[in-house]
Order: sequence, then C-alpha cells, then structure tokens
Amino acid sequence: MKDKNRSLIKRRNSQGLWLFLSSFFFVQTVWSQSQLPVLSWRTHFSYHNVVDITDGSNRIYASTPNAIFTFNYQEQSIDFINKNTGLSDVGIGAIEYDESRDRLIIAYENGNIDFWSDESITNINTVKETETVLSKRFRHINIQGNLIYFSGDLGIIVFDLSRNEIVESYQNLGNSGESVVIYETAFTNDSIYAVSDAGILSASLDENINRQDFNNWRRTLTGLSFQHITEFDGQLFASSDSDLFNYTSGSWGFEQNYNSSISELLLVSENTLYLLTSNALWVDSEVTGLSTLYTATDGQALHDVVLANGDGWIASSDQGLLQFNAFNVAPQSILPPGPVTDLNTKPAFFDGAIYWISETGGISNFNLEDQRWTSCNTTNEQS
Repeated sequence: MKDKNRSLIKRRNSQGLWLFLSSFFFVQTVWSQSQLPVLSWRTHFSYHNVVDITDGSNRIYASTPNAIFTFNYQEQSIDFINKNTGLSDVGIGAIEYDESRDRLIIAYENGNIDFWSDESITNINTVKETETVLSKRFRHINIQGNLIYFSGDLGIIVFDLSRNEIVESYQNLGNSGESVVIYETAFTNDSIYAVSDAGILSASLDENINRQDFNNWRRTLTGLSFQHITEFDGQLFASSDSDLFNYTSGSWGFEQNYNSSISELLLVSENTLYLLTSNALWVDSEVTGLSTLYTATDGQALHDVVLANGDGWIASSDQGLLQFNAFNVAPQSILPPGPVTDLNTKPAFFDGAIYWISETGGISNFNLEDQRWTSCNTTNEQS
C-alpha cells in the first residue's frame, strides 16, 4: 500500500480481562455457582446513562459509556455485555447490530473494536495500537454490505468483512488536508456523505475515485459543524447543533431550528422524520405536520432513538432505556440494578451495606446480604 493513509494493517490481539475499578469491593460471602467465588473481585457498572442503542435478533442493545445491556422484548428478559462477560475494553464510542451476520459491533473511544455474538467475541485492535498523537475515538458505525464504515476522530476507517481486515482509511479530510473529526456517514446509490467539524463532505463511490485523497471530497456549509445525518431512498437530512438541513435538488438548505441541540435523526420513510433533541422527541410527517411525541423530565437528557417491534425506544441519561408502547402514554423505564454512575467516591459501610456518593450527587447502596442495589439521585426516585 503506497498511500500513507492505508498504513492501518490488520493486527489481532487476544487480551486478558482487566478490571475497571469504577465501583468495587472485596466480597467475603459464599456465592452461588453462577456467581463469583469467595474473595473475588467483581465489577459493577452503572446502567442509568444510556448513550447509544441499536436493535437486532429480537433484542434492544443499550450502551452506557462502559457497558451494554440487552432487553429481549419477546422474552422480557435482560442480559449483560461488559468486561465481566468478555468485552475487551471500556469507554464505548458506538454500537451497531449487524443483522446479516447476527452479531453486535462495539467500537471504543481508544480505537478498539469488538465483534460480539452469543457464541464468541472477536477483537480487532489495529487502530488502538496505531501510533498517533491524535484521538482514536470512534463515534458512529455504518454497515454497507461487506464494508463497515467507522467514523471518528481519525476520520473514516473502512473494514472489509469478507477479508476481515481494514482496507482503507479516509483521514485528513479538512479543506487543506488537515485532520478533521467525522461524526457520522450516510450513503446514496452513488455517493458517501460525512458530517464533520468542517461542514458536510461527500465523495463519489465510483471504484476509480481515490477517496483517500482529500482533494476528491466535495465540501459544503464549511462554516458550520455538523454532528448527525440520515438517509432514506436518496433523501438526506443533517443537523448542526439545533439546526436541521435538507438536501434537495442537488444542494443543502436550511430546514428548521429547534430549541435544543439535536441528538439523533431517524428518517423512516420518504415522508416521516423522527428528530430527537436533548429534551424532546419530534416527528415531522407530511400527514400530521410537526409535533412533539415526548418531553424529557427535569434534568434528563435524551441521546438516541430506535423504532423496533412496534415500540419506540429512547436512550436517557438517568432512567436507562425508555420503552414506549405508544407515545401518548408514559414510558416504561428499563433500568438494570447498579450504582448511579461508574465514578463513585466516599464509600462507607453501614448496617450490612456499602454506600457510595457519586460526583453528580447520586447515592448508591449495595446490600451485602441479599446482593441487591438501590440507588437514587437528586432528580429521580429510588430505583
């Protein structure tokens, strides 16, 4: 590979499990066979702050910054995917379910990648071990046939599933070839679109075009930073903070401003766009017009939205995964037990339980006798 941008070669590493000491203790009770043995370390993750969700195989996958839980909506059961169960890392940047191969893709903030299925976990640490002073954080995953496009602080990393290796990297895509963060990608039949700190970028998918050369990328609205983009049947929407833009007749134009920053865009048909801001879920339909479907509670931030199994699912900052059977009724909170946050201070033992106070003011309580968590914070009831 002559191009310097193609220096990311395939490399694998099977790493041993290391302990993320977010909230831990030394347990001196007899565990059942399904639990850890006497005098063993156990990591307890917080599941309050869900930042990314995806669906597949009758399950919703909900990612927090350091762990994942799944909700099987047919069996109404919860399971866990984290360092305790074999993930190679913490600091999750993005997740996406690969429906055709029945596995979950986990991309981390340090450039690490895991492919997880019920049977196995495969780790790809090529980007993680690449020497660079730049951040390696992954922010978005887009699956296109046999290719996976990982967007992040290095640019776009292309992984070929048929060859099981990184085949290209689109880096230094700024106006003058400087490094630029790529937040998300979207595809039409003939082009790739990327939203970045340097506006909206696009390039032809023609096999004769060298997309590793920044000169072959078109740029528009370069004075704005864009974070999200969505596509359906060739129609494109993109967001810059609280502003929504639409691609029509070969150019990008301003569509509408919202009252808070946009967290996610979900174009589900030619005529229906779901738009999530930090404090509300909106729907814009040609039939019903623009309306609000859900408004966040005080102190709650909304991060992601998915429609699956006839329900709506929202990632919240404080109540885990919100399930909506209908948007005109209150949601159900799916929140596995655990501490309020992964970073807890001031542990104290009292009356057979250990208490932690989080940096955000939440209080977590683990009862050593029945192995149960209870937690509360300044804005929510006990969970």
